[in-house]
Amino acid sequence: MNFCNLHAVFFFIFIMIKTTNVQSQSDSTYNDLPNTLSSSLTSVIRLNTEYLRSNDDEATKKAISSASLCGINECQRQFKDEKWNCSIASGSLQKTAKLATRESAFLFGIFSASLAHIISTVCLKGLKQECRYKLDPTSSPSPTSSPLYNENCLQNCIKHGIDSSRELLSSKKIRDARWQMDEHNKEAGRTALEKIKKETCICHGLSGACAFKKCVRILPSFEEMGNELKSIYNNAFKAGPDNNGQLITHTNIKPEKNYFIYMTDSPDFCNTDVALGAIGTKGRKCSLSANSPDSCEKLCCNRGFSEFSFLMEKTCACKFHYCCRLDCKICQHNVTEFRCN
Repeated sequence: MNFCNLHAVFFFIFIMIKTTNVQSQSDSTYNDLPNTLSSSLTSVIRLNTEYLRSNDDEATKKAISSASLCGINECQRQFKDEKWNCSIASGSLQKTAKLATRESAFLFGIFSASLAHIISTVCLKGLKQECRYKLDPTSSPSPTSSPLYNENCLQNCIKHGIDSSRELLSSKKIRDARWQMDEHNKEAGRTALEKIKKETCICHGLSGACAFKKCVRILPSFEEMGNELKSIYNNAFKAGPDNNGQLITHTNIKPEKNYFIYMTDSPDFCNTDVALGAIGTKGRKCSLSANSPDSCEKLCCNRGFSEFSFLMEKTCACKFHYCCRLDCKICQHNVTEFRCN
């Protein structure tokens, strides 16, 4: 089970133990909810406050918080070798998300997909009262393993996660071109979760023979979902409003729901630009290999790079003594890094 799946399970277990009756909050509490996580995606992605008022529970707030954390974590993994690396330094993420670029499209998509994934995971674990389904009889009873669920159970849980994400993140305030872009990209993120087909199989037979194999669909991991969203990002369509204010692509067609759309070309992210949320690539570690995704040639934007050498300590020559001690030496080795000027 990956980090974000564990995060989903643990916070819902905590809520089941700790949460009793939650008193209603004032309107200002809900209006300020995005600002309570100033370094997260929730500070820029508009939430449906009417829905939150009618669903005043700790689980909803925790789900939003976890989706933000896991979405940022996966975003940084996907873009770690690129000029824009989904950094949260100095509020850059919030500023980038306010743009109408590919990067903003990805942020809205991955937050929406992450929220749907978190809720679907919790649903599959049977930790939400409103969506408990029976395990497949052939599933493993071990709580640390990945149990197999029947197809209807999985489909119901994914649908519940997607529907909940759609309700929580829908915004009905301003129906302009940017509103259409944001809503489209949130739906594209959710669609990606439903689109990924992943199976796991169990063999049945004597002496380990696979005389009969049963395969079932399972929920994709966050990494697999992130890979799919990165592919959609790479193939995003530029769009703009037509004479009726409806977004269309440059080929004059309405964009399909499983593609990201953007309205503004991205900045180069080479240099620091506070207004655009660009922190620049100065000081970024890079590789001398021209074929590497984090090559100095690409990351350093023709500014060149510098070489740094230093000593690093790490444990070595470890020996295990019965029972139960591990003795290690501390060794030093030379490390050379290259960083953008």
